[in-house]
Amino acid sequence: MGILDVLKTRMVCVDGGFGTALIKYGMGPGELSERWNVNHPEAVIEIHKSFLDAGADIILANTFGANVYHYDDENEMEQVIRAGIANAKKAVELSGKEAFVALDIGSTGKLLPPMGSLPFDEAVDSFAKMIRIGADAGADLVWVETMNDVYELKAAVVAAKENCDLPVFATAVYDKNARMLTGTRPETVVAMLEGLGVSALGINCGTGPVDARAAVEILSEYATVPLIVKPNAGLPHVVDGVTCYDIAPEDFAKEMADLVTIPGIGIVGGCCGTTPEHIRAAWEAVNACVSGPVVVEEKAHALISSSQMFLDIADGDFELGTSIDASQDEDLLEDLLDGFVDSVMDLADEDADDGAEVLNIKLAAEGVDEAAMTKEAIIELQNLNMLPIAIQSTDPDTIREALRIVNGKAMVNLSGATQEEIEQIMPVVEKYGAEIWPR
Repeated sequence: MGILDVLKTRMVCVDGGFGTALIKYGMGPGELSERWNVNHPEAVIEIHKSFLDAGADIILANTFGANVYHYDDENEMEQVIRAGIANAKKAVELSGKEAFVALDIGSTGKLLPPMGSLPFDEAVDSFAKMIRIGADAGADLVWVETMNDVYELKAAVVAAKENCDLPVFATAVYDKNARMLTGTRPETVVAMLEGLGVSALGINCGTGPVDARAAVEILSEYATVPLIVKPNAGLPHVVDGVTCYDIAPEDFAKEMADLVTIPGIGIVGGCCGTTPEHIRAAWEAVNACVSGPVVVEEKAHALISSSQMFLDIADGDFELGTSIDASQDEDLLEDLLDGFVDSVMDLADEDADDGAEVLNIKLAAEGVDEAAMTKEAIIELQNLNMLPIAIQSTDPDTIREALRIVNGKAMVNLSGATQEEIEQIMPVVEKYGAEIWPR
């Protein structure tokens, strides 16, 4: 039975603050925690087992930061990932229970455009290296977490979908006002992640259970997959040089029991500051008030999004731009033939000024490399304009490049497409996520 089978029968428990535990074992400031997989495997196994004994069904392998930006030597990176998966599997074996090992994927520590300069494709490549190693080492699922940048979150999930067949769970960090660090709202994240086909999504880190409620309620309203709730044990503070967290296990348990009354929550656990005692108390409290399979209702929404805006197009009541059309604009066509997309920016501004809610991009024309120019146009456009994007094309390669690179979830405009063309496009849409128009 896999983790998705278990989720169909009951709520599941995930572990707590692994980094917090390692600090108690003596990990020093600035030390790369994944090296403990090789240098101190007995401590790593003991921590994993303590969470399993507390009730965890899923443990996150100690691989959070094992990426090329933290490990210059890729041989060492592979060594710590493989050791991390092996240690977690050993802990499961010692626990004597059925449990699942997740390859833990954390942030690179860098921001992607428009907030930063790490190219999307480079971010995908960095995560792909981790995922190929972790999947080959025997991970049961991929767990993407602690993401503050929605574009980096997309890069990690795309890497997982392109490089393994494992279930993908993904969580982002929200503040008490339900905003990511980059200002993104939960609705935007739901649109993007469900389009990419994740098996579960939710929140981790950032806040305690009480302050997590605002984001979880919005996720519950829109999500059609089980929700993950993995908050901190409150806020950190320093006592005698030691970082402590302000929510005790019994209080954390009460707050989690209240939080899981929100519909759709299927996976509960803890993040920074949560010990095995926190997880045990919370799991007991949750089980006392929730039983049976997780109920996730179908929603009537049809969301598209940019990094900052979302739009529900289910009822068709929206304004679609008409200006960015290479077959109708000679200046745009001339730019594209010369390899430039400057005109796209100007035309997008015109559409926005005219009240467009979605920017429609149609760059097919004789002599134009439609896939390459559409990708380039989206990269430049979404750095300047926050409106959601529609791609009008009958070329599967163009659709793929566009859906993969867009920061959010796009619309694919199939106006004028034949049934044969639609059948060629749909597998791409299903892999990378989009809403089809006309619906």
